[in-house]
Amino acid sequence: MISCGKIREGKSVTNAEDFTVVYGNVQITCVETEPGTDFLVIMVAYADRETQKIVYENVLYSQIDRSVAGKRIAIARELTPDELRNTTRQATTSRLIKDCGLSNTDALDEMAKRGYRFFTHYIVNEDELIIIAKGLSVND
Repeated sequence: MISCGKIREGKSVTNAEDFTVVYGNVQITCVETEPGTDFLVIMVAYADRETQKIVYENVLYSQIDRSVAGKRIAIARELTPDELRNTTRQATTSRLIKDCGLSNTDALDEMAKRGYRFFTHYIVNEDELIIIAKGLSVND
């Protein structure tokens, strides 16, 4: 098993009121979960080979797993529940609803009220992948 290392340090790169691009144009080199926690760690390399650790905290749901290692994220950004309901994201949102056993998208609003945030990742030449988590930080 490849370890992404310790994940407790770092700085927050988004604000709950700001739905913006949080990072992009990175190659995924490693995806791991911290044993016994609800952290998801994605190690990425930028074009100049700078490596960074992206940590999602209190992860409720993730479409990103080890199978995406080696792929490129063009843009990762935070979305609102209404943006997830947009018809252009129908396939991604349908997968989310099916995976979570939901009957419709109304539960997205409840998740947001509980502090969960919705992050989409545009994988180059592939679909969007969603992570639902309470926090995100980027570490050097």
